[in-house]
Amino acid sequence: VQKKVSERVSWAIQGGPRFQSSYGIYSEFITTNVNYKLSKVFTAVGGLSYFHSHPAGKVTVNEIRPWQGLRADFKLHPRILFLNTVRIEERWLIYPTRKDLIYRFRYQTGFDFTFLQNPEKATKTYVPVSLEIFEDLRKKLFISMERIYAGVGYEFKKNRFELYYINQQQRLNTDSRFHVTQNIARARWIYVL
Repeated sequence: VQKKVSERVSWAIQGGPRFQSSYGIYSEFITTNVNYKLSKVFTAVGGLSYFHSHPAGKVTVNEIRPWQGLRADFKLHPRILFLNTVRIEERWLIYPTRKDLIYRFRYQTGFDFTFLQNPEKATKTYVPVSLEIFEDLRKKLFISMERIYAGVGYEFKKNRFELYYINQQQRLNTDSRFHVTQNIARARWIYVL
């Protein structure tokens, strides 16, 4: 759910399950964010997320994740938007026997291509593609994970539907290569109040 409060301020809240074909639902999450438009291009962003993970045969983990960042959106063409988001996350991982605090840097860059648009009906079909990198700030210059996103979206009357394929790759240390750890399908329904 998204809501524009004023020309500068908006908020959103989302949630849902995550599941894996081998053992079903393994996590539920809820995340919030607040956006403050600083200029035509730059937006300050921040939020709070909660994850409850219980993969089969593994330890249950609760995660509280405050985060903050900056987004820059550049319109390259009436139908092409160049998106950039940089953010810092404070990940509080709560295990049954211990607690960990991990600081993580994330940077996502990509494009939204609108290829069908009907201004009279306020509908559009678009293709978002992007690359996101994750760096563990406890280690020096260590990009531990990357994601490649490709999707398709359809927007109409205060609603958007999006389907994504996400290729997630990770590595154990700076000397190792990235290898695919997950192929993810993501479906989202966004309702604008």
